Amino acid sequence: MSRESFGRAWDYRFYDARGLITSDQYPDGINGTLDSNELAWRAAEVFQKDVGITVTRIERQNKAGDWEAVPVL
Repeated sequence: MSRESFGRAWDYRFYDARGLITSDQYPDGINGTLDSNELAWRAAEVFQKDVGITVTRIERQNKAGDWEAVPVL
């Protein structure tokens, strides 16, 4: 299944206490249950479990191209 079937995909940056650690892209909504911000925080939980680094902040690039903080869920 292609990302286009989900609609818009958003760019995210993940940070720990030292700074930027990784980035990724998430679609806006899957099966009407999760939005892209929820997916990003769930990915952060998996990253912490698998790699042992705690994500302290996530940013999402808005339509204007600016980066905005994603509220902690």
